[in-house]
Amino acid sequence: MKFVVATQDYVGLGFAVRLRDERHEVILACQPRSEDFAKGRRAAYERAGAGLVDKAPLSELLARRETLRDA
Repeated sequence: MKFVVATQDYVGLGFAVRLRDERHEVILACQPRSEDFAKGRRAAYERAGAGLVDKAPLSELLARRETLRDA
């Protein structure tokens, strides 16, 4: 099965990793809070979960939602 797990502060990361461990296709859709970038935390935000699951900005996934209909 295919899953898209939307998260603002990586609360869904554990769930996404578990789904991936069960051999499902998973994309973690990240939507950061604007104040995180304002405080210079962009690099740390980008590193969170890197290499554990596939990640993409939520806006990018919404733009190509037609290709994700079965997720």
